[in-house]
Amino acid sequence: MRNALSVGAVLVLAMSGCSGTGPTPAGAEQTAFGAVALHTNRGVRLLAETSAAPTGDEARVSGPLMENDADCLGIMDDGGNFVGVVFPFGTSIDDFGLVTFGGASLSVGEEVSFTGSIGEALGTDEAAALTACELEEPVFRARGEVLTPEE
Repeated sequence: MRNALSVGAVLVLAMSGCSGTGPTPAGAEQTAFGAVALHTNRGVRLLAETSAAPTGDEARVSGPLMENDADCLGIMDDGGNFVGVVFPFGTSIDDFGLVTFGGASLSVGEEVSFTGSIGEALGTDEAAALTACELEEPVFRARGEVLTPEE
């Protein structure tokens, strides 16, 4: 059985924050690159949307949440390939190094499944964020449902 988290609900909760790039835990850093922000906390990095984006579920990616050589988070797919992920608006890294959104927390190595879209072209600013994370297009833009194994 899996817990389903609606990114739409996450986006509604995240939009209640006062910052244009979502909430920032104490000790965390954010650098905006156009529509994408690079979040860093406790040596862990992730890319997230800087504002609520339309949901989409054209594709699904599943696997353990992993870090690449640049300490940026993504998913290791079934073929052993690292898939770069742009997380939904409101996603952050808490002071324990856990990825948080909508009250849920994920840790590196945890199995997760995202719906969203892959292959969307990014602008010049967003491409700089990918470079900072040593990622190349296409990246997966997680916008739909997020599933995690039930504990």
